[in-house]
Amino acid sequence: LPLSPPPIRNLYLPGIGSAGVRLNLLPALTGLLFSALALLLLASPVTALDVDVEPFNMNIDPEDPVAHEVFQGSFEVRNSGIEPAVNVTVLVMNYTSECDVGDEQCNVVYDQVIGAIGADKAVLIEFDWTDHAEGDRVFSVFIDYFDDINETDENNNALYYEFHVFGEPTADL
Repeated sequence: LPLSPPPIRNLYLPGIGSAGVRLNLLPALTGLLFSALALLLLASPVTALDVDVEPFNMNIDPEDPVAHEVFQGSFEVRNSGIEPAVNVTVLVMNYTSECDVGDEQCNVVYDQVIGAIGADKAVLIEFDWTDHAEGDRVFSVFIDYFDDINETDENNNALYYEFHVFGEPTADL
């Protein structure tokens, strides 16, 4: 049977002359292990990335859109966090009232994933839309609508923009 060496429990450190220092390693290592464990337990928990995406500053052009005519919409998506936001989902829906994600009566106007928005940066989103009926409308904008991004504020990811679609062009006054 092969013999295994005994565990190292003592370490002899030679000193000056014939005097040396003998250390008992087991209590020293045990103390070090408990100190490291205590530091881990007392340390603050790992915090989520500081990311906060939100839509803002929505506009349409012309301000008085006409049924059956193309008009443009735009808004910005801002990341006010100190870390970049990645794979940011953007969804714009249109209906006569506010929509929720998954509402089947609402029309999807725009649906895109933005690869990344830098820390304290904003990106401009632009889209074209044609509405085929006169009446009051609401664009419902949702950012991170699958809730994939761990944000510092999860309650600012929607924007609602009310407008009216006219049957005929309005007179410029």
